Amino acid sequence: MSVTRFRTISAALACSILEAAQAQTPQAPSSRDSSPQIAIEPMTQVDPTTGAGNFSDPYPIRIAPQWANASLPPSFSGATKQILSCWHLLQKDCFQGRPFDVQGGSLAQQAQAEGTTLGAFKTSNIFRDGSGRWHMATTVQVKNPTVYPDLKHWNVIVHAHPDAFSENADYDGKYVEDSGNLYLLYSRRLSENPAHDGIVAQPMRSETQLAPVAPIVLLAPDVIDGGLNSEYFFLFKANDHFKLVETGNVTVIGGKYVMAYSTGACDQPNYKTGLAWPDTFLPLSGPPTGRFTSRT
Repeated sequence: MSVTRFRTISAALACSILEAAQAQTPQAPSSRDSSPQIAIEPMTQVDPTTGAGNFSDPYPIRIAPQWANASLPPSFSGATKQILSCWHLLQKDCFQGRPFDVQGGSLAQQAQAEGTTLGAFKTSNIFRDGSGRWHMATTVQVKNPTVYPDLKHWNVIVHAHPDAFSENADYDGKYVEDSGNLYLLYSRRLSENPAHDGIVAQPMRSETQLAPVAPIVLLAPDVIDGGLNSEYFFLFKANDHFKLVETGNVTVIGGKYVMAYSTGACDQPNYKTGLAWPDTFLPLSGPPTGRFTSRT
């Protein structure tokens, strides 16, 4: 699992927990109260025994309007060191956590020079500004027994930025061998604005070692004459331009390469499968005429 790392560079306030709530068995309404009973359902999959799935101090991740597209679905950050997102239809248990780590970076070095020690990082709230840069306002415990001998620690709000930030994970990898060459076929983010996901082939030296070349695009969302409406991820968001083709599965039928793939969100009515076929497995030299561009 990939982990986004944030580093503090200079010196959120919500308090709640997303957790399972046991729905009380509704009692028969009295004659004076006929309102329906509403069950509270968890946003995450919660294990009451271990506490897994609880999320402390949730706060929505702010996205500047020009970046508010499907590259990041409804998401929260907070005291739990995870980005909590729901990539599909909003419903019970749909939110999944992706871990991140906050490190002291240059701030820790500056603090140490003054005899101050950084402790635990607590609530961390993430936002993206109008230029596309990611930021975090996070709270860190600090202590300096020389300056404040009576204080165990105190809290400071600091700014952090990511070493790297990936809004999506490469996924659905599988090996494909063609003409004695090994490739890792997987789904990958191809562009951010608009957000487009496609299927690529990464040449491999071995099953565990990448070849020193970039992944090769095999199938991408169609953009000619506006493209295909069927490739939109969110069916009911008129202003959302996120398109996705994923889960490529390649075979050879009668000497012809065929790829079965899917598009749309798996839990929405517009989820569907498709077939694509090229003349060669990889694009030919020059214009990408050999890609899996023919569809049905």
